[in-house]
Amino acid sequence: MTEPPDHPPEVVPGQVVGGKWRIVAPIGRGGMGAVYEGQNISIGKKVALKFIDAEFARQPDVANRFQREAEAASLVESAHIVHIFDSGTTDTGIPYIVMELLRGEDLRARLRRMVRLPKEEAVHIVAQTLPKNICVEKQVAENLWPILGNPLQLHQALLNLCINAGEAMPEGGQLALIGQNFTTDAQFVAMHSGADAEPHVLLEISDTGGGIPPELRERIFEPFFTTKELGRKNVGMGLSTALSIVKSHHGLILVKSDVGKGSVFQIYLPAEPDAAAEKHAV
Repeated sequence: MTEPPDHPPEVVPGQVVGGKWRIVAPIGRGGMGAVYEGQNISIGKKVALKFIDAEFARQPDVANRFQREAEAASLVESAHIVHIFDSGTTDTGIPYIVMELLRGEDLRARLRRMVRLPKEEAVHIVAQTLPKNICVEKQVAENLWPILGNPLQLHQALLNLCINAGEAMPEGGQLALIGQNFTTDAQFVAMHSGADAEPHVLLEISDTGGGIPPELRERIFEPFFTTKELGRKNVGMGLSTALSIVKSHHGLILVKSDVGKGSVFQIYLPAEPDAAAEKHAV
């Protein structure tokens, strides 16, 4: 198997990282870096190793965010999250995380589970990822409809948006998660390109940060777009990924923001009020 393009030059098959994880072979690309099959040298357990690209490793904000996400996910056991076993940095300064290796039947079984992410667990995940000076509140309907799709991807989109909101509040603040059932109508469809008149779950992530100037709102979903004035670091990377995931699930994201008052990101995802238990759902 050939190595994925643009892989970190400091990472090669056969190398041992963290004193116990041997890199076996490349699997592919993902997000900010390359993913490899690996093995615990003591017990032979197969794992997946994700390494951040060297160009990102040289950016402290990106590397710190990568590590923070890994540490937060490692604290939670959920059917929605690939389990994190370990994280660290290579001798040459490349951050990595060690995850469970999902292939073939294991991966398909994971994606077919009909399990709604418990509201308390969702808030716990977000709270562990954000700085301690940010208060997380939730308002989620008890009868929230199932969302059909890939639970791992949808969780990642939600996590990216929450981390982005947290980065808008470097001095601390309040982040609110709101989830409710919402049926779009003809007027909504006419106002928003790509929307369909059907049942949706509406997820709102709001922050009390500095807000986004009107002239920049159209650019925030561009990959790697960033501006220091927003108080957000590497904002485009997380938002562009979240938008891609939501669009792949036939949903849309709307943004409301007032400078000096904060921002609200609204995610509309098609829902199945009468979905049977055997279908995909979150």
